[in-house]
Amino acid sequence: MTKIKNNNQKPVLIGLALTIVVIVGLITGAIGINRIENYNNPYIFGFIFGGIGLLLGIYLTNKLKKVIAVNREIEKSFWIPRMFISIGLIGFSIVIGSLINQSISTLDKCDSFELNDKYRKEYRSRSPEINSLIFTIKGKSQRLICSRNFWYKTAIGQEVELCFYRSLIGFDYIIIADDKK
Repeated sequence: MTKIKNNNQKPVLIGLALTIVVIVGLITGAIGINRIENYNNPYIFGFIFGGIGLLLGIYLTNKLKKVIAVNREIEKSFWIPRMFISIGLIGFSIVIGSLINQSISTLDKCDSFELNDKYRKEYRSRSPEINSLIFTIKGKSQRLICSRNFWYKTAIGQEVELCFYRSLIGFDYIIIADDKK
């Protein structure tokens, strides 16, 4: 005797898959954004790689529309699964982009800089904690994000070692040498 598949299983599995894509995308997006906070141009990086994820999400949903749209209701409001898949791929492409950028980057130099100022934004219900250190690099004031422990260990006027990385794709970044995030 053969088992007959239930047609109601397909929409449930698709809904579950879309939910997993969104959750994984949000988690990888948070990780990716955390990895690019000390890039020279983090907003441009996020826009480019987030845009790649968005375009990839739209392309994939158009290709998979016949599989995803299992009934007329979903077909009428197809923007919802398109949005879910795109959100997932935006986060995923940002973290993949940061991993690629950091793997093809080379260490330019490490040097000590005097800490000019530091401030922190406390964690609130809708905003994250941000620990900022201010240095003068090449005559310009530059803010770098650090971990909570490192923020508490440092004092204004202290020398802090910064390592500068050059990227082959143009997204240079700075790492605080002693900061273990």
